[in-house]
Amino acid sequence: MAPGGRAVVAGLFDEVLERRDGTYTSLGPTPADRDWHGVWIGPAGDVWLAGGAGAAPNAAASGALVCFGTVAACDGTDPGVVVEADA
Repeated sequence: MAPGGRAVVAGLFDEVLERRDGTYTSLGPTPADRDWHGVWIGPAGDVWLAGGAGAAPNAAASGALVCFGTVAACDGTDPGVVVEADA
């Protein structure tokens, strides 16, 4: 949870929710349409999602990383751009 009580949760079927002031709202859909396994809020307020193909047989063979925030907060990557990797 970030300072001020902000939190982001992510999960299956491209579900991403942000909690502010005790209320959850959807941040999705994301451009990657993945099952999300991890989420991190950076110091600039940027949100990073890490995920893959979920329970599919090749789930470990592909993945995606997405940043929501400003270009500066996303290390120069345009917000919402998907960085994908295949094994």
